Amino acid sequence: GVTKENFREIVPLFLESLDHCDFFSIDAEFSGINAADRERDFDFLDDWEDRYKNIRKDNTPYSFVAIQYGITTFQWDPQQGIIVARPFNFTIFPPSESNITFLSQASSLHFLAEAKFDFNKMIYQGIPFLRPDKESSLMEHRMKVMTTDREQIPIMKEPDREFIAKQLDIVNDWFHAGPLSSLQPLQLEPCNPFRRRLLYQEIENKFPDLALESIPIQHGGAMGKCIQISVLPEIERTKKREARIQTIKDQVSDLVGFRKIIDALIESQKPMVAHNMLLDLIRTVDQFIVPLPNDASEFRDQIRKCFPCIIDTKYLSAMCPSIATIIQSRILPHIYDAVSRSPFEGPTIVLDEKFERYKNGSDHMHEAAFDSYITGICFLKMSQYISKMEGEPKNQDPIFPGNFILKNYQNRIAIVRTEAILNLDGTDDPPYRDNVFVIEDVDSEMRNGIGPELTRHFSQFADGGVMVRWSDAGRCIVMLGKMNVDPKVVIVE
Repeated sequence: GVTKENFREIVPLFLESLDHCDFFSIDAEFSGINAADRERDFDFLDDWEDRYKNIRKDNTPYSFVAIQYGITTFQWDPQQGIIVARPFNFTIFPPSESNITFLSQASSLHFLAEAKFDFNKMIYQGIPFLRPDKESSLMEHRMKVMTTDREQIPIMKEPDREFIAKQLDIVNDWFHAGPLSSLQPLQLEPCNPFRRRLLYQEIENKFPDLALESIPIQHGGAMGKCIQISVLPEIERTKKREARIQTIKDQVSDLVGFRKIIDALIESQKPMVAHNMLLDLIRTVDQFIVPLPNDASEFRDQIRKCFPCIIDTKYLSAMCPSIATIIQSRILPHIYDAVSRSPFEGPTIVLDEKFERYKNGSDHMHEAAFDSYITGICFLKMSQYISKMEGEPKNQDPIFPGNFILKNYQNRIAIVRTEAILNLDGTDDPPYRDNVFVIEDVDSEMRNGIGPELTRHFSQFADGGVMVRWSDAGRCIVMLGKMNVDPKVVIVE
């Protein structure tokens, strides 16, 4: 996997893979999914705007974060007739400088632990990241600290005033001891960081042409720091200032970290594939691009600007008639298992020889890069089948996002626990509601006992799952999976 220890080494390889690929797929693992008090707000009857509004309620200063991000590039090799896959697994973690506070959800952390997620690696070796606005704020703060424009701190305590006055007398005596060109560097008395900050402030105010730096020094049997003062020609002061500015830029650039990968994805404008991807998109925008917009339409515009061509394999598997009749489940591992057998065929997908970690298949399920890898495979197998059944049966070349055969499935995103669809290209498709039943005026005393009974009753009408949600007092909403009867004949007793 990729951590901050090998991130710089991996970036050029990733950028080369991205540059040559035909599309990429993503998957992310999160510190949590839904805040407990928000769960009840997710209604089976939500449309896209309802769902976005409720998701934003979780997007407080204390939100969930992505802690692992998988990206797999897929490149067609026409000479060999194969598609080469290169999965990258990025472990990420907010830098201490960002001072980010985030939520975690016990069930999500247990889930990741069972999938052998390494939480120590996440904290100690996670790649940092900064959103552009956070990067600008940090750069501005560090530049302000470096210059005399920083905020002036009043010297409130008498011991501090006496200490500063004593050091200023020493500097003044040294400064007037002879020609400036003959003065040797002066080291002041070691002190704590707060007093050094005051010394920087007062010395720069009174002697703006002197060069100051904090240096380590042995003091009282332990290592401390003191301020060293020297006289430098103007050209040397300029060089030193430029070097300090470059150091700050390099430090902030290191903290930008994983966002450089997201920037590269956006700049490439390459097609993106993911499974059940709404939360992946929301966290990607909020962590790495801009704060979540207030309005759902603004979020839609932001996604279209960053990722102009998207395929959601959950939507594809559910809404393509020739596939929906074969694949009953919309869960990623189930779809992957289904497309690994007949009637799904080609194209041949191989792992690059430098990326053979996932040769053993499902041993790495729920690792972000592996899930992104099998998501890409599911897309390729399903798109080839669509081409065979609905498009050009004789076509042997792989079908990639953007192909006209997929025009009805592109830029449409399934919204979990509702039949609503987010259409990135315009007006949202009307949600399918024939599998949703509303039961009114249920006695509150019967609520706890009637849920299992409702599940048993409605399961006879569906091959898929049955979900029951209590919305308001006495109001129950039941949503069925794949129905095995005409909705008109469903009996609600």
